[in-house]
Amino acid sequence: MTVMSKPPATACVSRPFAPRFGAPASISPAAVFPALLFVAFGMLVLLMSACSNEPPLALSPAAAEGREIANANGCASCHGKDGQGVTAPSWQGIYLEQIPIDGGATVLADEDYLYRSITDPQAEIVRDWTLKMPKNSLTDVDIDAVIAYIKELR
Repeated sequence: MTVMSKPPATACVSRPFAPRFGAPASISPAAVFPALLFVAFGMLVLLMSACSNEPPLALSPAAAEGREIANANGCASCHGKDGQGVTAPSWQGIYLEQIPIDGGATVLADEDYLYRSITDPQAEIVRDWTLKMPKNSLTDVDIDAVIAYIKELR
């Protein structure tokens, strides 16, 4: 019977992955903190969205298509997954409302305004919003669907 000896206790404790993966002997807490903060924030956002008590939006087929187009083309990253506004103006309840724009004027948020805002984002900037919306490559059919979605967000 052969008795195998244990490796020294320190062989795998101080640098467990260093021999195979080249990991540093120690990682500074200051280097790890930003990554942990980012992960914690992401988990909080997911938790808050998963625990919402609001029922899913009941949308017409055209509006549902518009929502999918908005989500697929990055619109929702600023305007929100349900048009609630995040770093860009909210889409909720704006249809046929007066929208304040830079320069002190207001504009009626009708289909023409929405189309113009999507195709020429810098034409009429909503007052107090400094983040510039990028140009996009949506087709007229896509834009019509997004407008249908915005119209149903109340």
